[in-house]
Amino acid sequence: MLAICIMSCDKMDENGLLDGNWQMTEWRTTNGNTVVATNHTLRLYYTVKLNLLKFQIFGAESTYVLAYFNHTNDSLIVTQAFARPYDDNLPLDSLAIYGCPADGRFRINRLNHNTLVLQSQDAILSFRKY
Repeated sequence: MLAICIMSCDKMDENGLLDGNWQMTEWRTTNGNTVVATNHTLRLYYTVKLNLLKFQIFGAESTYVLAYFNHTNDSLIVTQAFARPYDDNLPLDSLAIYGCPADGRFRINRLNHNTLVLQSQDAILSFRKY
């Protein structure tokens, strides 16, 4: 019985506080002068599990993309993205509608149990955990 429990637990969270479901609450330009979107105008969600990041927009035509990423204490770097449902490779610059920069690089400004703030060269994305 112990062997079964040990073998079934090999897919544990590996990203600490980053793992989970995140709802975008505000998307601002980096200079802070312009609000691009809020959770009332764009239903944007990021889901982090293992080595995958899911970008998802809910709406009339819900869309999502899966991506591989690297994570350190102060950065999140999207490395490869896939279109669903056929897993076609996507260029990172096609993820702009999800707030992802063309180089895939985010700085993690804040990360705790409730809040995630990501900054790219052009935008600051604030999220709440749900």
